[in-house]
Amino acid sequence: MDHIALGHRDYYYELKEMREERERQILGEKLERQREKEESREYERAKEKEPLAAYKSFKRDEKQLNKTRLDPLIGQDFKVFCSDYIDHFYVPPCPPEPDSEADMAYGDIYLDSITHGHFGPFRPPKRASREAVKVKTTDGRHELSFKFIGNGYLKVPWEFISTARRDLCPPDPPLTTRKVFKFVGIRRDWEKEKAKPGVLEAMQQPRYS
Repeated sequence: MDHIALGHRDYYYELKEMREERERQILGEKLERQREKEESREYERAKEKEPLAAYKSFKRDEKQLNKTRLDPLIGQDFKVFCSDYIDHFYVPPCPPEPDSEADMAYGDIYLDSITHGHFGPFRPPKRASREAVKVKTTDGRHELSFKFIGNGYLKVPWEFISTARRDLCPPDPPLTTRKVFKFVGIRRDWEKEKAKPGVLEAMQQPRYS
């Protein structure tokens, strides 16, 4: 019973962590919208200055009976600006279409000569988070769970694969071996690796994704 109770507590804290992460995400999105609104307001105010200055010049010329001749208006476009409108009726820019091909990512994971695969497509996150990004392998047999914890770093539990092993490979581990291994990843800097002679050759079992 203690073990079951512990499991429930672990599950409770896991849900609590997920809920808090979602609350932080919502707050971050709200602050991001406020920042975008302020930037739009300042942009509108800056663009208003030019036509307002032209209007002052127009009124001055009008008093002197000196009206500017207009260029042909047919086929012309005017972009309008109003910072007051932004204050009262701001609408965030339209987000990109969901799952648009340009925003989707694909990848490969390689543990050894027979344990490897392709995965994707998936939408890569824009910010580091403890929230897992789940993505299927292209053959649909396995699911990867990535956590991008910073620029250049990730965590990924990889489902243990034994079905692809051949007779010439080492025998499968006993059944007591855990079926999920948690890997951590560091972004590879190919330029630095090339600058160090022998580094690539020394990596007998490269693991990358």
